[in-house]
Order: sequence, then structure tokens, then C-alpha cells
Amino acid sequence: GGEPFQIVDSRSQSYVNELGFLNGALKVELAADFEPSSDTALRVCFRTLRLVAFGVPLPAFNFPAGTERTWLLTYTDDEMRLVRAGVDGGRSTARELGLISEDEGQSADAYLFVLTRAPDAPPASDPISRFVNDRKRKQLKQRLLDACDGQDFGASSTDADADAIAAIVDELAPLNPTAAPARSPLLQGVWRVEWTTEAELLYLTKNGLPGIAGEAAYQAIRPVAVTTADATADTITNADTGTFNGADKAERTEAPQRLQLVNRVALERGNGLTVNSSCDPASDDSVNFRFSSCSATLYGLTFPLPPVGTGSLHLLY
Repeated sequence: GGEPFQIVDSRSQSYVNELGFLNGALKVELAADFEPSSDTALRVCFRTLRLVAFGVPLPAFNFPAGTERTWLLTYTDDEMRLVRAGVDGGRSTARELGLISEDEGQSADAYLFVLTRAPDAPPASDPISRFVNDRKRKQLKQRLLDACDGQDFGASSTDADADAIAAIVDELAPLNPTAAPARSPLLQGVWRVEWTTEAELLYLTKNGLPGIAGEAAYQAIRPVAVTTADATADTITNADTGTFNGADKAERTEAPQRLQLVNRVALERGNGLTVNSSCDPASDDSVNFRFSSCSATLYGLTFPLPPVGTGSLHLLY
């Protein structure tokens, strides 16, 4: 059977009765408007009836003038409405077509409706909404990567470039498909930095160190099961893919309580800077981090540096 909804807009004094089939792939929509006839009653006028197939509205049927109903508002609160309704002197297309008997629904209280408030968001099972959002996400992600391309990770971006990238981010963030991203296993893995506004990272990727140019920057997030000794020894083994030595020593886990964050700036000829941190979810969409160790590899020699700093990450998508 179909799934019925009634979407009421009190400001425009209109509503749509929607009957969905096949998880929303097919919908029958009846549009009407209304006006109060008393403190506890509305006079409703049917306007159009149409079929929507896979998101495409077909030509609408216009109801004859005078196709009306009375709603008696028996009970209303935040969660429930009880409505009695009937033709109450109006025309009935179903009766005129012989689909119901002549005396069916004539009185103002002939029918009874029990309605409960639906969630504000559209049903997640709606395949059209999923298709549209998936396609929009894909397009926005490609636009974002195209905008980041050739920007030297952000070091050569103009204010206009940065504003354009920020605008795409603002479009993409509301389409985030991952609930509680800070606690999701999708947070874990090796991530290549494509673009940033962080000054320290931009300085290193653009300028490198004397005689050693910067190549890339990566971020590895994984369960704390990988020891500090393992993490300190990690190096980028492939500057194109960002593969870490030991990156597979701990498998991705579902919503771990403690994570480890490894930031790596890759310099040419195998040189680089590695910073290890704790990484703890602070909320559904943010994590706190605290630097625990730092090391530099230069000209084949690895030596420790003092780690300094704490911070947080807010996950937009």
C-alpha cells in the first residue's frame, strides 16, 4: 500500500496530501487551500491532483470549481491532530464519477482522521532524494578538487581563490552523509592534504628546508593500538599515495575511544617532518589533539624535536 502524508503551510493557507509508493518513487499529490470558517473549522478547496514519477511531475488534473470540504478541528497538539471532515454542501468528484454513493460524506463530520506529526526531514528511504543528493555531492566534490588544483596546497591562492573554495565547502557541508563523523570509522586512514589555510603547513610545503623542497603533506588517523615507537618510525614510502610504513599495523575500528594522529610533511629525497599526537573525539563532529612527539629526517638522519601544542578539529564533512 501507499504511505500517506499531509504537508500543511499555515502561512499560505495551503496543504498537499501526498500518497507515496515504491519508497517514494511514485507519488500522488493533491493540492488544496483553505480558510478559517470559525475558530474550530476550516473550509478547504481542492485545486489540483497530479502524479509524480521518479521526481518528474506529470500534467496536473484541475478540480472543478466548488470541490470543497469542511474540516472540523477536533483536537490539535504538538504531536497529534484529530479531524472530522465532510463535503458539507461542496462538490465531490468521486461522487460525480460514481465511485462512491450519492449520500457518502455529505455531513461536515462524516469522516474522521487521526494524524500524527511526521519528522521535519524527508524520509531517508526516498530514492529520489538520495539520488539527487548523491549526484550533488559528487559534483561539488569535483568542483572543490578542481578549485584546489594548482594552488600549491593553498600557498599560492589569492583571496578570490580562497573565497571560491570556502563557498564550495559551505555548499557541501550540509550534504554530509556521515552522522557523528568524529566517532565514525571513516575518520581513520591516511589522508593527503589537497588544500589548507594553516600557515605553518603552507610554509613548509612551499619553502621546504634549505636545499630540500617540499613535496606533500599527509595525515594518518588510526587506533591507539599502534605504539608511539611504531608511529615515530613511520615514514612516507610513496609520495604519491601517502603510504605510511606500519600503516596497516592496526585495523580500522568501529568508533574507537582513543585515536592517534600522525601529521607528516614529505620533503624531497625521503626527507620530512613527522608530528605524533593523541586524537580524542570531543563531540559528534569534533576531536581534540595534543602533540606527543616530533621528529625530523634530514639527509638520512632522524632526530627528535620538542613537540608543542594542542588543538581541535571540527569535521564539516
